[in-house]
Amino acid sequence: MKRKLILVILAGFMTMGLNLTSCSNSSNAESIYQCEMHAEVTSDKPGKCPKCGMDLEKVKKSEMKKAVKSEVQDTTKK
Repeated sequence: MKRKLILVILAGFMTMGLNLTSCSNSSNAESIYQCEMHAEVTSDKPGKCPKCGMDLEKVKKSEMKKAVKSEVQDTTKK
């Protein structure tokens, strides 16, 4: 009888632990903060862009702007 009670209590704690961790991570996984001017500047928290000082805007990861890669100089031609 004691074994069943201990197993039920342990199962309850495990279920509660799984529910708590899944709820806290879901909001962070869906959105991110990104600079309007510098798409390469992102953060998981609100703040300011280190390049221009603008506020980082909250966007969904699926709607993030892609960072434009700067042109790479061709060093093979001389």
